[in-house]
Amino acid sequence: MSSPQSLLSSLHAADAEFDAAIEAVPPGSRERRPAPDVWSAAEVVEHLAIVNNHIAALLAPAVEEARAAGLMADQDDDPAARRLDEASLIDRTNRLTASEASQPTGLDASAARAALAAARTALDAIVEAADGLALTRIVRPHRRLGPLNLEQWMTFVVAHERRHALQLEEIAAALAAH
Repeated sequence: MSSPQSLLSSLHAADAEFDAAIEAVPPGSRERRPAPDVWSAAEVVEHLAIVNNHIAALLAPAVEEARAAGLMADQDDDPAARRLDEASLIDRTNRLTASEASQPTGLDASAARAALAAARTALDAIVEAADGLALTRIVRPHRRLGPLNLEQWMTFVVAHERRHALQLEEIAAALAAH
């Protein structure tokens, strides 16, 4: 079982990797798609902001409900809680299609980065608010992965960000080749 501090540390490390990948795409090319069927860097950033905002909206009330119900850490550590396979979530050879709700809407790179910063702040606040709670017992459904507890959700956020950091590296390489 992870502590809120270790979850925040993992989130921030993934943020740094993602931010470095954004910086590898030249600022003047961040809104340019390297191919018609490939997102631009700005679209990737906006997608991540959208998904993280959806996750924050799902988990914030769950944390509030857990605190109100007195679901404190001494009741924690569900031994049946499965660990997410982070490597398979990051694997870019496994192509996934984003849901309609998480498709980018056309924000420019600057606006997308601002939206992502706000979403990151919301996720950090949720993890901080969960301090002292039974993280493995705060559960909400994921549309593809089924029920996930708070710890698993944060593992998903980290893997999702790392997956898209790799996508940004692919975009940078494709743009450099043109």
